[in-house]
Amino acid sequence: MPPPKMFILDSNAYFRLAISIHPLLGQKFGKSTNEQYVLRVIAQLDAEYSRSTRLRHKFHWVGKPKYKENRMAEQLKVIGKQKVEMEQARSFILSTEKDLGCNLSLVDATALATGFVKQQPVVTDDKDMCAVANELGIEVWSLLQLLKLMLDEGHIDLDKTKEVAQFLDYENDLPSGRSKFIQHFRQFFGVAPFNDASPSS
Repeated sequence: MPPPKMFILDSNAYFRLAISIHPLLGQKFGKSTNEQYVLRVIAQLDAEYSRSTRLRHKFHWVGKPKYKENRMAEQLKVIGKQKVEMEQARSFILSTEKDLGCNLSLVDATALATGFVKQQPVVTDDKDMCAVANELGIEVWSLLQLLKLMLDEGHIDLDKTKEVAQFLDYENDLPSGRSKFIQHFRQFFGVAPFNDASPSS
């Protein structure tokens, strides 16, 4: 059996999914035994969370034991030769970021560098991360793309996709403007994410 395809979640993707889908990380899914998928985060996510008063206030649940235990058990560690390659890739990513006039945090750049070295997609809706990734040929997936894959592969149901969307709406943390998000959600899932979303929204 081949190893599962791994998706590396950026910090925002993790914060947007983990409360609604638990345990989120390390759970293999896929209808075919020959094509499985798994979600991971980089180890630096927890350091970023610990340093940021804003993140700790907004996503206070992230510090609860059940979420922390899942991250500690399933975070992606890069060691040895790949660690050297990741650090080199991160330096190049940060240089490209400046050339493009983008603004990446060190954790953002590390996530992209890890995806580059591991040759695995990064899940992000951050415009600057997407711009740098596209420039360097790093595969990126949006949150809705990932949810559609999870639905198609029987890992979650349609109600769960709407639960995620409604949580993000409640938290005022939609990846895009509300009307655009409703439009994109309909394109992926064929239904509106919110009860107040009219057919023409």
